[in-house]
Amino acid sequence: MKKTLIQFVGIVLLFILASAGSGNNYGVEVGNQAPNFEVSNGEKSLQLQSQRGKYVVVTFWSSADADSRIANMMYDRAASSKENLEHIALNFDESQLLWSEICKLDGLNTDSQFYARNEDGAKLLKAWGQNEGFASLLIDPHGVVVALNPSEKMLKQL
Repeated sequence: MKKTLIQFVGIVLLFILASAGSGNNYGVEVGNQAPNFEVSNGEKSLQLQSQRGKYVVVTFWSSADADSRIANMMYDRAASSKENLEHIALNFDESQLLWSEICKLDGLNTDSQFYARNEDGAKLLKAWGQNEGFASLLIDPHGVVVALNPSEKMLKQL
């Protein structure tokens, strides 16, 4: 009886650990097709699908989240130095004015930066599963997510 109980508890624990380890907590998973979206920054509109044929880094960021802000700067610079890499940055600061000032301060390419703290941005957060912090995803020329939070080294190898 005791041996059966131990085996049962062991199987339950293995099941729990396997379930907890699956997925990336970001909704959009590596190997899946990236959901299309359209964003606008007042001067420029962009659809993710229109970027097919190039690698694209989609960055979700906020100036209040230091890691995502630093990543946004790194991806912005990487995209400016590579012809086959585009960067789409979606910002979720409390204020559009703050976002605008941070873009200037960080020297960001304003063509790739989009303020998304609105109804459409909330839908994007949900669709892309950005519920546990901000992340960046690398999408291949066919629209498939190939990396979560890609490194600078990975981008140089494209």
